[in-house]
Amino acid sequence: MPTDSRIALWFGVAVPFLYFGTQIAASPFYPGYSFITDAASLLGSDRSTFPVLFNLGAMGTGVAMIVSAYGFVRTLPDAGGWRIVAWLLGLALVSAGLGSVCAGWFPLPSPQHAIGAAGSGIFLLPLLFLTAFWRVRGAATTRGYFIVNLLLFGAIAAVMSGAVGMNVAPWAGVMQRMIAAVVMIPIAVAAVHLIRKS
Repeated sequence: MPTDSRIALWFGVAVPFLYFGTQIAASPFYPGYSFITDAASLLGSDRSTFPVLFNLGAMGTGVAMIVSAYGFVRTLPDAGGWRIVAWLLGLALVSAGLGSVCAGWFPLPSPQHAIGAAGSGIFLLPLLFLTAFWRVRGAATTRGYFIVNLLLFGAIAAVMSGAVGMNVAPWAGVMQRMIAAVVMIPIAVAAVHLIRKS
């Protein structure tokens, strides 16, 4: 594997650590912050006493996703994956990364905090990782993880959409972090698999 692809994949490994680590580091600067009820972006809002910490972390997470896209596009086809799916995965990662960069650059309460449809690629990641690894050689365990992860994503999405009739408002922070886990942890899992098999 070329050095540049390996480095890009290591950025992918860093994604969930940056995302969750930033929140842990920024939470002491938000008086009364609750991981159960409060959205992550509040840590970068004007309610925080040190919002720049969270906002830089959000932008760093986004940059890591964008850089990792290069690694996946370069290495997945050589590992047996479909080239077109690797490109779709790369585009979804760039979309997700731009959403995170935008969230940090325009912190709450800015109306530009969310970039809308342009950042929606993040919600395609669970399906795209499973599809991308469907033909990857020696990836049976990793595929199994992606299958379970996609099922979890569907279940969480159903709960959050109100389809199951559950009031999730008291658990808004938990639900956000659960959905983040099933879209961001697979980035690291996939990157580690490709790095180890190279």
